[in-house]
Amino acid sequence: MKRKTIIAILEDSLPKERVKVAREEAQEKILKIQLADLRRQMNINQNDVKGFSQVGVCSLEHRKDLKISTLVKYLHAIGMKVEIKVFPAKKSPAIPREIILLRV
Repeated sequence: MKRKTIIAILEDSLPKERVKVAREEAQEKILKIQLADLRRQMNINQNDVKGFSQVGVCSLEHRKDLKISTLVKYLHAIGMKVEIKVFPAKKSPAIPREIILLRV
């Protein structure tokens, strides 16, 4: 028998909508951490991101809503390439497993 994790136990005790909102909030926070962490791993400080001011980088790394074009520009400026993949939420024989929408 598989044992439940503490997170699963806690999620079971909350309304499903609250769990959904909490997961979305967590994903936003993870994105912010990952953006700053990627920049640091590339040994680039906020003042050295080409095309962005230090304030702009700080704002971008803490923004709640981010345009894809801005994200791509930022990632290119820190030396990263970008690939956006999509896939169906439910299995569908008509749609491939995943589709690459953007590769730059």
